[in-house]
This record gives sequence, structure tokens and C-alpha cells, in this order.
Amino acid sequence: MKELFKDQSQFEHVFTELQRLREFNASIIETMAEGLAVEDLEGRFIFVNRRLQTMLGYTAEELIGQIWTKIIPLDQQPKVAEHTQQRIKGKADHYETALLTKDGRRIAVLISATPFTQDGQIAGTMATLIDITESKQLEKTLIQNERRFRALIEHSYDAIALIAADGTIQYVSPATFRILGYTSDELVGRSAFEFFHPEDLLYVTNLFSQLVQTPRTSVVAQCRYRHKDGSWQWIEGTGVNLLDEPSIGAIVANYRDINERRRAEEVLKETNERLARAVAELQAAQSKIIEQERLRALGQMAAGIAHDFNNALSPILGFSELLLMQAEPRTNQEKWMHYVQTINTAAQDAAKVVSRLREFYRSRAQEEPVEPLDLNPLVEQAIEMTQPRWKDQTQAYGISIQVVTDLHSTPLIVGNKTELREVLTNLIFNAVDAIAQKVDEGDQQPRSGTITIRTRRAGEHVTLEVSDTGIGMTEEVRQRCLEPFFSTKGERGTGLGLAMVHGIIRRHNGTLDIVSEAGQGATFIIDWPVHAGQKWLTPKAKEKETGVRPLRVLIVDDEPLVCEMLTEYLSGDGHRVEVAMNGRDGLGKFLASRFDLIVTDRGMPEMNGEQLASAIKQIAPNKPIILLTGFGDLMKTSGERPPAVDLIVNKPVTLTALRQAIAKITAE
Repeated sequence: MKELFKDQSQFEHVFTELQRLREFNASIIETMAEGLAVEDLEGRFIFVNRRLQTMLGYTAEELIGQIWTKIIPLDQQPKVAEHTQQRIKGKADHYETALLTKDGRRIAVLISATPFTQDGQIAGTMATLIDITESKQLEKTLIQNERRFRALIEHSYDAIALIAADGTIQYVSPATFRILGYTSDELVGRSAFEFFHPEDLLYVTNLFSQLVQTPRTSVVAQCRYRHKDGSWQWIEGTGVNLLDEPSIGAIVANYRDINERRRAEEVLKETNERLARAVAELQAAQSKIIEQERLRALGQMAAGIAHDFNNALSPILGFSELLLMQAEPRTNQEKWMHYVQTINTAAQDAAKVVSRLREFYRSRAQEEPVEPLDLNPLVEQAIEMTQPRWKDQTQAYGISIQVVTDLHSTPLIVGNKTELREVLTNLIFNAVDAIAQKVDEGDQQPRSGTITIRTRRAGEHVTLEVSDTGIGMTEEVRQRCLEPFFSTKGERGTGLGLAMVHGIIRRHNGTLDIVSEAGQGATFIIDWPVHAGQKWLTPKAKEKETGVRPLRVLIVDDEPLVCEMLTEYLSGDGHRVEVAMNGRDGLGKFLASRFDLIVTDRGMPEMNGEQLASAIKQIAPNKPIILLTGFGDLMKTSGERPPAVDLIVNKPVTLTALRQAIAKITAE
């Protein structure tokens, strides 16, 4: 070797360079990212680098001299042996296989093997090994995900399509065939827009254009798409812009068949329209029925009012005729006074008829006049006042009715005598009707009946019983007979009498019980609490407190008799009165003179009472004004009071009520 060099120094230089080159090559081999192995022809390891040692977990000493089968799984050894034979023949190759690590793990590797020669002969193999375990696992995961997503897409009930930015169809899922009848080959490569309904095309293209211009956004649309059979199919689609997604690079459209839903919506719409028409017709019919019922109820109330007015007017008419028939009214002073008192009482009861319409179940107002009452005189008065009905009228029809009393001494009760007389009157009339109905329906001989009225004390209560021998009531009728407008008398009945009775009894803290059987008559049993010395308000007591100084009063009313009556009332109390027959005349007299009080009717020609009151208040804001009207009770109930009116008084008015009103308004 030394002979090749000129001197010793040249030899040493070359040797040093060779040594440095060897160390450099060794450094490169040891720092390689790939594993490196050198085998002899028998497959024994001659050299392994550090990377391969790390990959397999063995040291170099544990591998040098060992045959390659030490690190090859049994299932991979035939494959590796075949590749080894190729290299012995001088052929380089690349292949994937598996290796076993020292701790028994199996790793995937990519091997690049090249034979090397020595002295012109193949001496072994040099191989680089790359660990591809993670990439193989990732590849396996990707394949699994791809299969999973493909299965989802291909078996989805909704169809999925990929559409390019220019509208070209790139992919459609198999569900497209079920929905639209097209195979993938029939759609891919064609423009999606050629299949839309002409009426929907502009709408769809505008949405698509907006979608293309705004990445990662989505739109929802309902439109018609041409089916392969030529029909138009309603679909609902959701488009998502994934043009900037490298793995997709398209508009992803998800769409479904909504034909059934659209048909259902149309059916629902049509059904709703029919329902709306039916509701409108029902409301119209209901309004008509309500109007008919209202008219029927008004008719019944009108009939009831007429009925009760006639009953109240009967004694007024009868006893006034008796007075007129007497040539010398003063010949029998006691009888004359009795007739006048009866007429006055009947007139007061008649005045209550209209106001009763609001009194079925209302509570008693605190200011309503009540006083301690003896029930027995009220019974006797009611019998006398109703005599024209239970005696004279029934005898005209061939029916004889007797009224029998069994009146015991009873404690006082507290109440309104007019209302309690009304209770008795209605119960007597009801008994008369029951007896007449039984006689007519049963052709009873003799044609007669009896009404029995009893009073007695029962503990801390006073009891009134009104019994009759009439037709009686079934249990169903007994349960309902107190309902307003319920009647078994047909056209002759109003259904108001017993309802009025029940309302009055309740307002007097009383109770009503009915005992009756069909064909066996009926007994009405009423209990009132005994008067226990509580405070009460009586008309007489109130009257004593209403004295006022003499006033100058202007009366405005278009009814001459009302003006005459009010003039007599007020003149008798020392007041000076002037009368006007309408509102305009009243305003003229007010302007021409001085008055302390104005009493005006409501409904009058030319200028009504409210207009008159308003005009006077503009001139004299503190001038007291009383509105005297037949609508007084209704106005009070509804809370209606004209702003220029200080007090509302109901017609017909009594002297006591007028005195109380004047005292109240002048005190205020």
C-alpha cells in the first residue's frame, strides 16, 4: 500500500482523509431518519443503525449475527423470503411488511432493499426501513370513515348532490332515483338548472348566486323539479357553500320529497277555509238564535210586566171606580179612606214592577228603606188586594177558590213592606194558576180549590206557608221553578213570578223551601229571622229628617199631570214653584228669574233634560239639579249619571222620596 505513495507523509494524509470520511459516513448512517440494516447472503445481520435499534427495541449486539426471521412475523416470512431471493439474484425492490419488536408489538414498515457486491460477487443486502404504522392506521381510519360516510349518503332517505359553482352536477346519491327517477349517469355533468320549473327558475338561480358568493353559508328553498316521468315534484333543499373546502370544493345540496307535505298543507288550507266559513256561518246562526232568544226573552218580560201591571192596576181601577160611583164621597169616611189607602198602596206596588227586572239576585243596598214589620197585616192586605183575581175573575170561569188563613201571633221581622206584599201577591197568583190548571186539565167536579196561608213562630224565625190544592209539580219542575223564564203555563206564563219571589226572600235574609208532588198541590215555606233590635231605616224616620227651608223650584216636564202633581207636593211643603213644559222653555225661565233648585224630566222635545242641565251648569255651576226620570233605576244600576246632573230620582216619585231627594241635594 505504502509503495503507492511517494512518501510517508502522503500516505498518512490519505489515510487520515479516509478515516475522516469513514467517520463522516458513520455519522450520517447513525443519524438517518430511516432504519438501516445490512445482511449477508445467509440473512444474518452484519450492521444495524441506531434508528432501527430504536424502532425494534433491540441493541446492536442483540441483532448482529441473528437471522432476519428473528424479527419477522410468521405470516410475513414467506413474503420476505421471496423478496430476499430476488435480491440474491441482484434485483432491488420495495415492499411493505410487518416486523416484531422486542416487546412483541407488530409494526408496519416500508422496505427498500438493494444487493451489494464484493470482489465482483453479490455479498449481501443493504435495506432501509421506514415505520409506517401510524400512516397505515390513519389510512385504515380514513377508509373506514369513507365507507361509513358513503353508507350514510347512499342509504340516506334524503338525496345529496355536489354541484359546481357554474351549476354543473358532479355527484348525486342513490336516493335521487327514488325521488326524481334519474340515475347518477343521467344527471352527472348536466346543469342542475335545466330541471327546475320555469316559474321557480329565477327564484332558485338568485338563491344559488347568493350562495356561491358567500362561502360557508347555507340557504333553504322549496321548489318544483322535473321528474323523469315529466311530472313536477315538490322538493325542499338545503344548500351549503363548501367551494373552499379542498376535499369537497362544491355546493353540497341536501333535498327531500315534500309532495305529501305540500298536499297536506293544501288540504289543511282548504280545511281551514271551510272551517272559517263554517265558523262564520255558525256565528251568524248563533247571532240569529241569540237575537231570537233575546226577542223571546224581551217578549216574556214584556208579557210579565204587562201581567204584573194589570194585577197592580186592578185594585186601583176597581176601588177608584167605587169612589166615583159614590154620590157623596164623605158619607162613609172610613170606607172612603180605606179605598184611597188601597189605591195608594197598589200604585206604589205598580211602581216597583219595572225596577224588579234588575232585582232577581242582587244584594240589598244599604240605603234601601226597611222597618220592623208584622207579617199578619201584610197577609191580610195581600189577600184583599188580590181578591179580584182569586175570587171575581175565577168565578167568571166557573171556578170557586177559597182563601183560608191560619195566622198566629208572631214576632216582628225586618223588611220592605212593598217587596214582602209582592212576595205574597205572587204566591197567591201562582196558587190561583195551579188550581185553575188542575181544574181545566182534570175536568174536576166541583170546580173548586183552596189556598191556605199560615204564619207561626219557629224558634228564632217567623214562618210563612202558602199552600194550594192545585196541579202540583214533578221533581224536575220543583227543581227548576225558581229559574227566570221557566214556566209550565205555556203562553199564559212568564217564568218571572217565582224568580222575583226568590230574589226578594234572599235579600231579606230568608229561605224558601217548596214541598210538592204532581197532582197533590204545593206548599211554599218561607223563614225569616226574628227582628233582634238592630238599626233600620224607615221611610217615616227619614221623612222627619228631611225638613228644609222654603225654596224657589223650577219644574221642567212635558207631562202636565206630572207637573201638577209635583206642584201640589212642593207647594204643600211651603216651596214656591214655577213650571216649564220643555227644556227650551225651562232655560228661558231660568234666565229670566232666580231659582234655588231645578227638577227636570229627561226625555223632552226641543231640548232634553241632560242638555238643559248642561246649559244651566255653564251659567251657574253650583246650581243643584235633580233629574226625574222613568229610567232612574236603570241608570243607577248601570252607573250612568250625566255630568251636569247632581241627583237622579226614579219615576213615579212619592212625596217622601221627593222630600228625601231635596233634603239630600240641598245639604250637599
